[in-house]
Parts: sequence; structure tokens; C-alpha cells
Amino acid sequence: QHFFSLHLARVFLFLHHPPLLVIMSNPVRELVLDPLSAFYTKSRHLVNKCEKPDRAELTKLVLAVGAGFLLMGFIGFLVKLVHIPINNIIVGSG
Repeated sequence: QHFFSLHLARVFLFLHHPPLLVIMSNPVRELVLDPLSAFYTKSRHLVNKCEKPDRAELTKLVLAVGAGFLLMGFIGFLVKLVHIPINNIIVGSG
């Protein structure tokens, strides 16, 4: 997370002081750099406002996601299990 924050800070500095800004025209700055800079600022505000889940909430979330993965994997397995014999009947074994 610390590396990610440092990387975002470097990107932010680059957006405000890019080395090729002298060559770039104003429309490029208005259409590309300013929206990216605004998006970065709003994103940082959002991340700073968000709360990290406590241990109980994280455990619930991990269990729910794990159960979903298992359920979807089981459904996929059943579909594949039914599909193979049907495909053999349709196509034939030879």
C-alpha cells in the first residue's frame, strides 16, 4: 500500500508538472491533464474517507466470497458433467 501511494504521488506530480508541458498546447492540458488530475484528487479523497473493515466484517466477507466461488464452481462442474454425455450423443463416438 505504501508503494502504491508513492507511485500515485509521482503520477500526480507528473500530471501537474509534466516535462513536455512546454511543448503541449492548452487543449491537450484541458482535455487530458486536468481531468486526470481532478480524478486523482477525487479518488484520494474517497480512499481517505473509506473505513477499513474490522476483523469480524472481513471474516464474513471472505466466507461469503468463498461460498460463492464454491457454489459457482460446483454449478460449472455439473453443467460440464451433463454436457459431455449429451455432446457425445449428438456428435457420436466415431
